[in-house]
This record gives sequence, C-alpha cells and structure tokens, in this order.
Amino acid sequence: MLSSAGGNLALSLLQALLQLQRQNTTVFWQGEDRAVPLPAGVAVNSPWVDITHSSPSCETNAAFDYLPPLNLQLAMEPKRPHCTAWPMDPPRSMMYADDDMVLHPLVSLMMAPSWVGAPPIWMCSGRELLSDEDKFMANKFWKDGVRVVYEEFEGMPHCFALLFEKLAEARRCTDGWAGFAKAVVEGGKIREGFTLIKAKTLKEVEIDPETLSPYSLEEIRERVEKRMAMGIEVGGGVTTGEAVAAKL
Repeated sequence: MLSSAGGNLALSLLQALLQLQRQNTTVFWQGEDRAVPLPAGVAVNSPWVDITHSSPSCETNAAFDYLPPLNLQLAMEPKRPHCTAWPMDPPRSMMYADDDMVLHPLVSLMMAPSWVGAPPIWMCSGRELLSDEDKFMANKFWKDGVRVVYEEFEGMPHCFALLFEKLAEARRCTDGWAGFAKAVVEGGKIREGFTLIKAKTLKEVEIDPETLSPYSLEEIRERVEKRMAMGIEVGGGVTTGEAVAAKL
C-alpha cells in the first residue's frame, strides 16, 4: 500500500518479480535455491509511473493540483545546487535516475511491455498532474488480463486522502484501499472494475476501461522522448525556463 513515488517503487518491484518468474530465476536463500513469490496484491495511490511528467494532464490539470506544473519544474532544474551525490558532468536533467535510464521499464513503468501474470491491483487517482499516466497504467493492466480495481475521484488533487483526512472522499478512498488489502490477504472477494467517485455525493459512476486512456505505448514513448530532450537542454544550460514554457 504505497502512494506517489512509493507507488512507482512498488510497481517496479512487481515488474522485477514478474521478470524473475518469466525467466524461472531463483535466489539462493538460507542454503537453498528458491523461487521468489508474487505478493497477494498491490495497492497504489496516485502512483508516479512517468518520471518525465510528459503526459498531457501535467499541463491540463495544473490548475487543480498542488504539484508544481511542468514548466516550473523545467525552469527549476538547472538551479539545483551542486552536491557530491549529484552527477554534474555531464549535467543530469532527472533527479530520480540517470538520463539514459529514464526509459527503462523499471524506472518509468509505462514503458513496461507486459504485466501478464500480475496479482490483483488497486489504484486510485484524482484530477491531478498524474491522471493521464495512471489511467494509461490501469488500462494497460486490464488489457494484460490483470484483475484491476481503479477508482478516480472527481475534483481531488494528488494523494488527497493522505492530506485531507476529514473529507468524505478521503474516508471513501482509504476504506477502499484498506478493504482491497484485507481482501487479497485473506482471500476475500475483490470488487473489480473502473469507477468514477463523484465529488461531495460520492456517487459511483462506472467507467468503460476500453476508453479510459486514448494513448498508445508508441504515443507515450514519443512524449517521453520529447520531454527528455527538453530536460537535457535545460540541464545543460542551453534553454531558459521562459523558452521551455513557450515550447509546451
């Protein structure tokens, strides 16, 4: 049960475990070669699955979220102070990973070609910068035959349930989150499906998973590569924040 960047790490670990199983790879533990089992399920709240923030919602939803919009992130990148942990030669445009690793499927999870064989996954998002990437991931899980519970909360910002605990929407979110975890661990019934939770009323509206995300993997990759090119320019001090904003 992890959120935001933690959701990235949880899904990255899941993808690594799936790869171990596909390759029949074992680990040596306590004197024996053992297969590494998959978790009973994975529950992620607004997971950050595109490290580059290249999805359209990073711009279109900026007015509804407290996360800094893309143009501000780009403008701030060359202003990070030098430290021994930060490789400056050549300049590094991404904080999370080396630039040449950003497209790796264990870094930007949208790049992973397959989630076939994954355990049930619960995911929620709001009307936030990460909306498009989360919708793409939920749609990808579903297409790969994974049992998915996806809940989209109308009008809510990033990880709202952790910040606005007294909201009815927050209680609804945490109840669904915890209920899923309890069900997968205890072998209970999982209410699969894609649902929009309306603001204030908490009315539930079914979402067609087929139309949840209009983007193909090829379109996603093209956006990520474009964003990386912009970030490298900024990191190298070639492009100003104003020029980057004009490009968006």
